[in-house]
Amino acid sequence: MGLAKYHEDNIKINDGREYDRTVYVLFRSPKIYYDCYYCNRSFESVEGRNNHIREDHNVVGPLLFINGKIATSENYIQDIRTSKIVLCGFTNVHITVDGQEIDCEESEIDLKEFFEADKDFYEIKINQREFKVFKYSSINITNPEIENLIKEWGTKVDLNQTIDLLFRDGYSIQLNQAEERYLNGFKEYFIACSENINTKDRNNRYKEAYAILSSFNSLPPRARVVMKVIAFRWNWINKLENLSRISSGIFDVVIDFFHKKGSEQNINTFIGKEEYKIFIESNLAELINAIIAFQFEKWETVDRYLEGWTYEQISLIRDINTKDKILFLKARRLEKLGENISAEQYYRDIRTLNIRKAVESN
Repeated sequence: MGLAKYHEDNIKINDGREYDRTVYVLFRSPKIYYDCYYCNRSFESVEGRNNHIREDHNVVGPLLFINGKIATSENYIQDIRTSKIVLCGFTNVHITVDGQEIDCEESEIDLKEFFEADKDFYEIKINQREFKVFKYSSINITNPEIENLIKEWGTKVDLNQTIDLLFRDGYSIQLNQAEERYLNGFKEYFIACSENINTKDRNNRYKEAYAILSSFNSLPPRARVVMKVIAFRWNWINKLENLSRISSGIFDVVIDFFHKKGSEQNINTFIGKEEYKIFIESNLAELINAIIAFQFEKWETVDRYLEGWTYEQISLIRDINTKDKILFLKARRLEKLGENISAEQYYRDIRTLNIRKAVESN
């Protein structure tokens, strides 16, 4: 366990990926492709995309988008510029906004007219799913008191001190709803990083931290780094890639690794980005550093990390997420050494779907 430094854009990016159709002109005839909302795949028909979303991403109902980002159960938005529901091929859908029923005849439903400039809270229901939308100011989650409290928690965990589970205990600052939720995301993360916690609780807290921070339409750099660390831990490559589209940083190199692409190796790679100290499980930090070293062809560092990871030792790792990343790194290193038959043995054992796709696409 310990603090690690990660580079991230020091400007705040407001929007996630915009999920609109893209028109490509090929051989002088226009062709419309429909992008998946979760990954990089595109389809020639809406039906093809919808089937892919339902089957490959386990989507069980229509999707709500706010400012181009898929909404979570709670959403904290500074300005609602766009809002729509995409039915994704589902029928017999019942939708209400603050109790008012919405016509569902179109495949995409624009909700903008239902939002009022002077209203700060909305409740949207799509069948049995409820979505809450709160308007807030980014000043709430970027003020120095909030930042100092996050640093204090990081220091406590680094010193193996307990963070009180009761949220406000021991802290004198006054919190509004957005601040409390934002800090609660960091608290779940820090507790997940702590030594004295069982595996089930740790996993639940990581996922809860990600869910809480995902509910904000705009986040400061430190929070974006935390989300990238969590996505890396769970091998959520598509989510990590979407986060890197929103704001670039050191994890762009990790994305290149998963896609078997080269990374820029020059002194200007991280100009315009600041370093953020983030408390992280030591095994995750070591693995991230080894992957970055691989991308920058620092073979001594990579080999030093991998020398203890024989095939037999890797097979003993119980966490499939960690195991598959090490298998992938080991296989890629063996390929670089020309030992393709040995590399294939490691590739065959990878079970994580996202990493298997990276293996099979090359």
